[in-house]
Amino acid sequence: MFDTIAGLPVHVLVVHAVVVLGPLAGLTALAYAARPRWRAPLRVPLATLAVLAALTASVAARSGEALQARLVRLGVGGTTLEAVALHAERGELARNVTLALAVVALVATLWL
Repeated sequence: MFDTIAGLPVHVLVVHAVVVLGPLAGLTALAYAARPRWRAPLRVPLATLAVLAALTASVAARSGEALQARLVRLGVGGTTLEAVALHAERGELARNVTLALAVVALVATLWL
């Protein structure tokens, strides 16, 4: 499920959504926090963006693991696998940050 779509690695497709939605959700959260007058109109967009960013980051992480496993099966090694491992660590960080942002954004939009 997280390996390929139409022959293309899912990870390559989904990671672009994370790169767009994560910063957009972060900027929306900053605007939501900085401008109390903007909170009402930003409530739904912030919650939506934060949840979508967290979901796509989770899918990117799982599909990245599938891609990494495929590279290992193909016998790719050395420097390439070291770079993939570093990329995987940073991907896990991105996933954790977007999950934390989603939790904080949902609590803020429901609380305020």
